[in-house]
Amino acid sequence: MNSKFSKILTITVAVLSLIGIALFINVSVTDDIPEKISSAVGPLISFSIILFYAAVLITVAFLVEKNQGVGGSNPSLPTNRGSRVRIPSSTQRGNSNNRFKLK
Repeated sequence: MNSKFSKILTITVAVLSLIGIALFINVSVTDDIPEKISSAVGPLISFSIILFYAAVLITVAFLVEKNQGVGGSNPSLPTNRGSRVRIPSSTQRGNSNNRFKLK
C-alpha cells in the first residue's frame, strides 16, 4: 500500500471514529427523559446504518474488481489443497512436466 493512500485511509478512519465518539457521547449525556434519548439515538443509528452500507458496497466493489482477472490472460483454477493451478496459454506450451505449475 502506498504512503499517500495509507495517509488518506488513516485520516478517514480517524474522522469516522471522532463522529462515532461524538454521537455516543451525545447519547451518554442525555437525561433519562425518553424524548431526549430517542432524539439522541436517532443520529447514532443512522450513522451506523450508513457505515454498514458503505462497508458492504466497498466489499462488493473489491470482490468484483478481484474477479475481473478470472478468465483473462492468466486464468487459474483452484485445487483441493487451496493452491491454484496455472493454465498456460498456447505460447507457453513446452515440456509436459512444466505445463501445470502450482503457485
